[in-house]
This record gives sequence, structure tokens and C-alpha cells, in this order.
Amino acid sequence: EAERKRRAEGGKEKETGLTTIERAAEIMQENFLGPEAIEKAFGFTPETIPPISFSSEELERAKELNQILILQIEHDESNQPLTMQSMNQKVGGKAADGNKLLYNIDWYKNEPFFTTEAVSSGWKLASKEIIAGATSKNYLEQTEILIDYLRNMVFKNQPLPQEYEDAIQEFETEKTGILGIVDSDWKKAADMLANLRITGLLRESAPDLLYRLIIQGKQNNQKLLQGVYSWTKSRSSNGRFVVVGGFDAKGADVGRDGPGDRSADLGSVFSRVK
Repeated sequence: EAERKRRAEGGKEKETGLTTIERAAEIMQENFLGPEAIEKAFGFTPETIPPISFSSEELERAKELNQILILQIEHDESNQPLTMQSMNQKVGGKAADGNKLLYNIDWYKNEPFFTTEAVSSGWKLASKEIIAGATSKNYLEQTEILIDYLRNMVFKNQPLPQEYEDAIQEFETEKTGILGIVDSDWKKAADMLANLRITGLLRESAPDLLYRLIIQGKQNNQKLLQGVYSWTKSRSSNGRFVVVGGFDAKGADVGRDGPGDRSADLGSVFSRVK
């Protein structure tokens, strides 16, 4: 009976091009963070669950790369936006281990990325930690690392989807101009980097990252980004990019850096929503 069910679901996948939740959970195992993980973390189950557009083959490759598949939702059970502020309130300011979720929030407690920017919706694949080789690189250089990871790891020996090819071509066109001002006119460089399609495609927002830290902690008792930080695509009110990490017993630290920063503990998590 179980085998017939799997065959039936497999046929359904071939017909629709979608992967069932059951099949995705079977492939990803502990790296599957779906509706039950959301309920465990926040105390409610989403009413609407979007289809999984990643193929079984994509998920198998993601598993090999130790990525997670996570269901992201924009609103809570009261249809209120899931922001960093509201998520912190929902968990009582506590991480899964009972320690603080967020370190001192004083500098950003009124920042839009904390109070109003919501988690994006959809199924996302993401690396658990920062990509190898991404530290001690500025935002532009890290973007090149992410593109290399996409091309040579995620889609190894495969053609890239057209949206990524187009975004990479845009990046290559703009790269020299950004490089020339990344230190001398960091605000303009930050604007240009933020507007690149590849930034939106391969980087998490600060709310997305906190959401993932919360759910991963609750579901698997894992505390990610303990000694490192990930640059996000979110920006503070002064234009710098928001960084999140240093997740220890004092809580996850949230900072901001100009795009020219090359700190040894600052890298980038890879992510893509589909």
C-alpha cells in the first residue's frame, strides 16, 4: 500500500511539476522545516500552504549540500505580519535553549527592518551556515562567491535557469562601476548592490534569517551562526546592510556594515526561494 502511494504521488509530481510535502519531507529528513515546524516554533499552523516548486532532483542535490528546505510565511494566525519584532514577542524573547533570542536591541528597536519588514512567503532552500570562502570579502566579492556556489555547486553540470543567467549578466555589467566606489562612495554602492536582481535571488532578508534561526532551533535543537555573521539584503535606515549572527547564550547579534567591510567573521548564507 505504501509503495503504491509513493508511486501515485510520484506520478502526480510528474504531471504537475511539483513535489508533494510528503516526498519533500522524505528526501530532506531533519532538514525539512514545514508546517509542523512552524507550529512547534510559533504555536500555530499556517492556513494556506503553497506548493513546493523545487523538483525532487533539486531537493536531492540540496540534501547533498546539507541545505534546509523551509516553509516561510508572511503572516501569523491573526493575519499580522511576521516581523523580527513580532517573532521575538511570540517566543517571549527566548531561543530554543531558554536563553535570549536577541542580544541588545536598543540601536535597532525602531528600525523598519525590525518593526515592519516581514518574512517573505514561499518555500526556500538555504545553507545552514555561511558559504565557505565568503569571509574577509566585501559585499560585492561575496556576491561573486554566491554566484560561484550557485553555478558550480547547486547547478553543477547543469544549465542555470534563465532568471539566474539574466541576473548574473546584470551583475557582470554593473560590477566594475560598483567596485570603483565601494569604499569611496559606499552609500551609492550599497544602493546599486541592493537593486541588483542577484541580491534579491541569493540573499536572505534579516527577518527571513531570524525566522530560520528560530524554527531550526525549535525543530532540531540547533543554534546556527554561533561564531560568525551573515550579511543580509535588508538595510538599516542609514543605508548600511544588516548583519545577523554571533548567536550565543547572550542572543543573536544584529549589526550593520557598509558594503566595503571585509571582516573575518562576516560571510553570507546562500538562499533561494522558488
